[in-house]
Amino acid sequence: MNIIYDNFYEELTCAVESYAIYQKVMLLYDENVANTELFKIEQAIKGKCIFNKSNIKSLDKNMLNDGYKMLIFLCNVDSFLQSKIDTRDFINFFFCIDGNYLPYIVLARSNENYICLEHGRVDMNAITSIYFNRFYNYLNEIVYNGKTEVEFDFSSSAVTQTNTLNLLNELGNSFEFIDLKILIEENIEYKYLPILDYLLITAFVLTISACKSHTLSLVDIYKSSREDYDAIDKFYAMTKNNVLPNLIELNFNMLNLTCTKTREKIKEYLLVNIEKNILDEMIFKLKHYCKNTDGILGYFYLYNLFSF
Repeated sequence: MNIIYDNFYEELTCAVESYAIYQKVMLLYDENVANTELFKIEQAIKGKCIFNKSNIKSLDKNMLNDGYKMLIFLCNVDSFLQSKIDTRDFINFFFCIDGNYLPYIVLARSNENYICLEHGRVDMNAITSIYFNRFYNYLNEIVYNGKTEVEFDFSSSAVTQTNTLNLLNELGNSFEFIDLKILIEENIEYKYLPILDYLLITAFVLTISACKSHTLSLVDIYKSSREDYDAIDKFYAMTKNNVLPNLIELNFNMLNLTCTKTREKIKEYLLVNIEKNILDEMIFKLKHYCKNTDGILGYFYLYNLFSF
């Protein structure tokens, strides 16, 4: 990802000249953008490409398959996430208008893409997301790849834009951000990402403790799945597969320590006040996601962690 701090329109012009000269370019915007900003972008690349623009919320995504080379995003992060646009086939130029850069960097990882950032501004949600997903990826490695060697750094280094971007860069392209996937699939606002991370890590704390104490309880599969026979078969197979609880028991000390510390660190960054009805809705959406996933999070539903 090419990070731009100054001369945004000049850099956009250079990007179009490098990758999309006389080719199709689409500007995607939302209601948070003034017409003057749209005009500035159009003027910056006018005559250098075949230019089109659309409100991202009313976009017919089939249009993008009609030979477009570059996409320009001038919208808030929720509009980008809920558009569910696959950016892999395009050169992407992101104007980070609300300061939230994590989704752009994670979901459009490419050395050919561009993002415009304000000097020094930190996307605080990136901090909790990195903490949670570091633990999630570690547990995935244990369960699916048998890897147990990992180092967790919980030192209190300064929270800066540079440090955050460096952390994201060090994680690599194979690192999975499952919390962003849940946001997209369940239509949860980005500002609630730290709450989601806290709910997820708390569910892991409870699961690890229950595995150690042999107090896991199971959801009523037949009642919860009704006539969804594929779901019944999936959860029945999961009940017979003891790999996850066995591995948690074998690695309990390390998992319990890192999970608890991760939860403590995430709690430090819970800056969003949330009303009970919104929290209840988030838990309902998380339960829905876990019920329908085939990954580790499916065990949260199987073990009836959302019965409260």
